Amino acid sequence: MICLAGPTAVGKSEVGLEMALRLGGEIVSADSMQIYRRMDLGTAKLARGERRGVPHHLIDSLDFGERGDVAWFVKAASEAIREIAARGHTPLVVGGTGLYLRALTRGLFEGPGRDDAIRARLEALPSEELWARLRNADPETAAKMAERPRRRMVRALEVFELTGRPISEAQTQWDAPATVPMFALARDREDLRRRCEARVARMFAQGWVDEVRRLAARGFAASPTASKAIGYAEILRFLSGNLPEKDLVTTVQRRTWQYARRQMTWLRKEKGLVWIPCAQDEPAARIAERILKKLA
Repeated sequence: MICLAGPTAVGKSEVGLEMALRLGGEIVSADSMQIYRRMDLGTAKLARGERRGVPHHLIDSLDFGERGDVAWFVKAASEAIREIAARGHTPLVVGGTGLYLRALTRGLFEGPGRDDAIRARLEALPSEELWARLRNADPETAAKMAERPRRRMVRALEVFELTGRPISEAQTQWDAPATVPMFALARDREDLRRRCEARVARMFAQGWVDEVRRLAARGFAASPTASKAIGYAEILRFLSGNLPEKDLVTTVQRRTWQYARRQMTWLRKEKGLVWIPCAQDEPAARIAERILKKLA
């Protein structure tokens, strides 16, 4: 298989599609939010008519009330990859969720199972308390969590309580580079920022607020993971009167840019990743051809 990564709005979907067309390949999405049905505009899914006959796997696999974690992704992606290869086609794993790509290419950390009692106790704690406990129990993992995501802090502390070992100690298999070709698209900082802002503006113009309003009528706000996605969370706040309309678009643009920067930071640490610089107006087809030449 071949992996294509990069930050949000860098152009992965279009370049991946061009690569698939040239290789006779099929795409496996490594995007943690495109797996949810009805979350279309805000996750930048290519519409079926834009996929040019190339099969796309894992997109629209779950309802938003279901939890699609990394273990689910590795299992589902591995099955899709085997089926694609059995048809004599090339699997192209395309997406920006770095943890998904790392676990798929270098192995999934097989930690202890979920303990509902421990997890409920930890989830009841404020974020500052979780952060303090994590820094004490596993400073290496804490140092990697600049944004202090509650779900990951809870899981790291859960593993520590169940095993007496920090989760970072058990993840040593991730120190080795991936054994499959892995590429990542990169753009000039201002070009990427402009693309992030333009894409968010386009999503709102296409009816993103109405999409979230329809989801909210189905109980979307109670979903454990999907409702926290960038843009969806802010639109829910707007619909509930907790975010002024005048601040909505700019808030989502700012969070999208911050997320793109975090993705770049994560990917720069990946061993064996080949970076592909993209010019501002370079066609996706040309970028795909440059990547494929490196495989020749």
